[in-house]
Formats: sequence, C-alpha cells, structure tokens
Amino acid sequence: MQSIITVLKVIPIVLIIIWGFFNQNKIPAPIFPLTVGDNISFPNAISQGLLSALFAFEGWIVVTNLANEVKNPEKDLSRAIIFGLSAITLIYVLINYTFLTVLPIHELVNNNNAAFEASMRLFGQFGGKLVTIGILISVYGAVNVFMLTGMRTPYILAQDNLLPFSNKIGKANIHTGVPVIGALIVDAIAIIMILLGNFTVLTDMLVFVMWTFNTMLSIAVILLRKREPELRRPFKVQWYPLIPIVSILGSIFIVVSTIINQFVLSIIGIGLTLLGLPIYFYLFTYF
Repeated sequence: MQSIITVLKVIPIVLIIIWGFFNQNKIPAPIFPLTVGDNISFPNAISQGLLSALFAFEGWIVVTNLANEVKNPEKDLSRAIIFGLSAITLIYVLINYTFLTVLPIHELVNNNNAAFEASMRLFGQFGGKLVTIGILISVYGAVNVFMLTGMRTPYILAQDNLLPFSNKIGKANIHTGVPVIGALIVDAIAIIMILLGNFTVLTDMLVFVMWTFNTMLSIAVILLRKREPELRRPFKVQWYPLIPIVSILGSIFIVVSTIINQFVLSIIGIGLTLLGLPIYFYLFTYF
C-alpha cells in the first residue's frame, strides 16, 4: 500500500519537473553566487532553511523502527536509507529549480503555495487540481508511514520492559501483528500535538526534538565503540569515526541554531520532551 501511495504522490512532482524543464518561458535562475536576504546572516539562513526542509527527510530515521520486522535488515535497511535519501534529495533539487524557473524570486519569498502557483503557471486550472490531489495523497502517505513506524516505538520499548504496563503495551494482535495499544498511544499523542499549533510549528518542533536525539545517538555510537569493543555489530559504520563526528557537528549546528533563531519553539519542544520524565519515573516506581 505504501509503495503505491509513494508512486502516486511522486507523479505530480515529476510532471511539474518535466513540464518546467521544457517550459519555453523560463525565468533565469542563477544558482551561484549564493545570497541571502537583508538583515539575516548566511548561517542563520541555512539553519532556518534546514529546519523547514528536514521534515521531508525524516523517513530515513523512522524506517529503522521496522528493523525487527525486516527479513534482512543488515542489507535492506542500509539500501533503503541510501536510496531514499538520494531520491528525495534529487527530487527536491529538481522541483525547487523548477520553481525558480517558473516563479520570480520575490514571489517565492514567504510563499506557502509555491507548488500550487507554479503548477498553475505550467498547466493552468488543471495544475491546481493536480497539486491538490498530490497534497491529499502525500498527507495520507505521511500519516500512514508515521502510524506504521510510530506505534512500533512503544511496542519495542515495552518488549524490553522499559515502559510502565509493558506487559500490555508489548502485545500485538495475533491475527494482524499490529501493536494495538502502541497505536492508541501514538494516536493520543498526535491528537494533543494537533491542538498545540499549525503544521509548520509542529514540523519545526519535531525536527528540533528529533535532531536533539540524533545528536545523542551519534555520540552513543562512539561511546559504545570504546566501552564495548567486542559487541556484535551487524550494521557497519563506514569511515568511522568520520561519519559520526560529521553527524554530531551537523546535529549540534541544527539544534543550537534553532535555539538561537526560534527560542520559544525550542523551549516548548524541550519542555514537552522533559514532561515525560516525571510521569515515566512515577509510573515505573509505583506500578
């Protein structure tokens, strides 16, 4: 099902890219030299752009939640991550270049409907319908993916007895294999998050929190290599320790720049994350 959804939501993007490539009324879109707007530094511009764009790349993180259910995770997960990141990067570069050749730069600034307007320029009224259908399919696909992977997190934690009521949360439906209670937990969290703000706020907050944990995960790779050198490692880290170090530096840049540029959002994200600690320790102690 997810493969079908992925193909369907990529079709409108590919059509926009192809039509944009053969568009006879292209606007000059010089990529170099790289410049930023007034009253903003280049590092700040990069960090804010990353925060908005990284949500599209979160699939490489959540796909690891399914490692326990993949037949050959040592090979298939690595291939999925590399292919997924490469494909998304290529698509994003091409679609953004198309936007630049269809819409003047002043129309793209602070424009939340760039895809809609670009498709209208290329296809007319049909373009608006095309993008609307693509957005609906994309939203459904994202919900499906995050439900599929998100409910595995409490499920796996419960199997390791790391959550209160683990004996209940760690059970899956015997017929479908779906961790029902894990799904209900994720649903409850999603409903609460929906009530907190708009889509941009939620995605930026999610990216900030996830990259905070990514920083700790990259540090953990180095610490585990030193503390437990004989531990079996089915997943190899190429060019160690260069890759973990680059990951740590990049993650720290994203986290720190977010705190500087979006302080309130960062505090809310940190607060929501830390909110789980007293609840966890209370339930774990008394139940």
